[in-house]
Amino acid sequence: MVPSTLAVRWVHLVALGVMLGGAALLAVTDRTPPELLARYELGFWLALGAVVVTGVGNAGAMAPAVPGPETRWGQLFGLKLVGVLLLVAFSLVRTGVVRDRTPEAGSVRGWYAVTAGWVALLAALAVVMARG
Repeated sequence: MVPSTLAVRWVHLVALGVMLGGAALLAVTDRTPPELLARYELGFWLALGAVVVTGVGNAGAMAPAVPGPETRWGQLFGLKLVGVLLLVAFSLVRTGVVRDRTPEAGSVRGWYAVTAGWVALLAALAVVMARG
């Protein structure tokens, strides 16, 4: 493996860890200060950008040997892309809810639980794809 490819994969995994670990932590934490929520939201979006860019880099490293949509891997890849688009849409709503949150609005833990679960599913799908 070329060192730059290894670096891209490392950044991909670290960014995924920020997304998943942060969401999981916020999902189980009571009375999270709004400043911490705002920091996670910024970190989430930066990490998501890194995951998308490095994901494209990972796929590019496979080119032109990327399996087509008629293969199992290609179908899983399509499913993963749809999953990422749904995560982006959900997260846009979540960020708006968190940003507009008032003390009376109650907990946002459920939003982070769904985020953590969705990211974990995408990560599991990536592992299946990596194993062939």
